[in-house]
Amino acid sequence: MSLLGPFAAIGRQTAGISKTDFSYSGLEPDELLVSEDSVSEFERSVFSLVEAAGYGVLSPEQAKKQLPEGITPYEYCLGREPWDRVFHLLFSNTD
Repeated sequence: MSLLGPFAAIGRQTAGISKTDFSYSGLEPDELLVSEDSVSEFERSVFSLVEAAGYGVLSPEQAKKQLPEGITPYEYCLGREPWDRVFHLLFSNTD
C-alpha cells in the first residue's frame, strides 16, 4: 500500500522468518497481479479487503507507465533501477 495515495500493489513474494531476522523478495512492476490472476481463496480475500478499504490495485500496465520527465521518486526504491515508473514513485522507501 502506498503512503502517497490510495493505491496498492499486490503480488507473490517469498519470505524468510527466523527468531532473529526476516527477509522477503521485492516486487517489480511486471510481477503485479490483478484480481483475475488470483488462484486461491487467500489471494481473492486480499484483493477484496484492499479494495473494500478504498484502495485501487495497480495493474502491471499502470505500474510500468513511464514517469513524466523531471519527476523522480523522493527516496530510493528497493527494486531494480532505473526507478522511472509510476510503481517506483508510489512505492519508494519512505521510512
